[in-house]
Amino acid sequence: PDAGSWADCDPQTQYFVGGYGCEPLGGGCSGVTEAYLPQGSPLIGPRGGISPDDCRSLCSTANQGGSLIQCHVPLDASGSYATDGGADVVECYWQYGCTGRQPEGFAMPEAQPGLGGYLASMAALEAASVPAFRRLARELSALGAPEELCARARQAALEEIDHTRTMRALAEGRGGIVVAPELGPERLRSTRELAVENAVEGCVRETFGAALALWQSRAARDPELRQAFARIAEDEASHAELSWDVAAFLEERLTAEELEATQAARAAAIRELEGQLALGQPLAYDDAAGIPPPALARALFESVASEVWGGLAS
Repeated sequence: PDAGSWADCDPQTQYFVGGYGCEPLGGGCSGVTEAYLPQGSPLIGPRGGISPDDCRSLCSTANQGGSLIQCHVPLDASGSYATDGGADVVECYWQYGCTGRQPEGFAMPEAQPGLGGYLASMAALEAASVPAFRRLARELSALGAPEELCARARQAALEEIDHTRTMRALAEGRGGIVVAPELGPERLRSTRELAVENAVEGCVRETFGAALALWQSRAARDPELRQAFARIAEDEASHAELSWDVAAFLEERLTAEELEATQAARAAAIRELEGQLALGQPLAYDDAAGIPPPALARALFESVASEVWGGLAS
């Protein structure tokens, strides 16, 4: 397609990928936050469009750990801009990683189009999991966790290195460019903070990621991807099991208030994941990668919710 510019895309339904063209908003790992502008701001273009530079400035305070792909002022049923208390509402669209253990300070690289771009994002997520598991192993050891638990975290880091190499090769073979993810500096964390991170990144995202990889190992039309996902699914299932064992170890060391906060964070992460999946829409490479369409993604989510998360998903 014609490379064009962001102004060539319909801001209500599309975003611009440099050097490629317009791609549909949505995708299974996208989310929306809100910012505000004075009504009638000169930054707002036709159909509520806003330039990428202005979006980065406007949406910077609304980032929730994703990669910004577009922002615009939505139109209401009459075709007028949506407003709130005298201000125009700006919707900021982010690409998130729906699965995998993401370390504190992680930021997704810039979105890329097509199957190669999708696999490049997966490679970035796998790469980010390596330091996450290494840090988990160190922190568990400092808390006096059984060596078996610490060793499993170290083994998970080694497996994530293998996953990164696999996804990098698959992405580059399909036109993707793998960019190392941005990671924040490490800091000393409390047991409560570690428990909350494990609840969100391990018990929710890693757990759903294992189920998703298993699905893709059976549904992907690309035989190389089926083979890769089969191996990754087995490892991710063991990582998910590790997360729940880590949760059991940590929660014994929490106060009643800290335990309640950890459980609330896990429930909130389940609801957030559900919301991200609801934004999904079919993309051209879904069949090749075995990405379930929205209805099946919902069914997969409900299966995990019923069998693993229980009443937390309600």
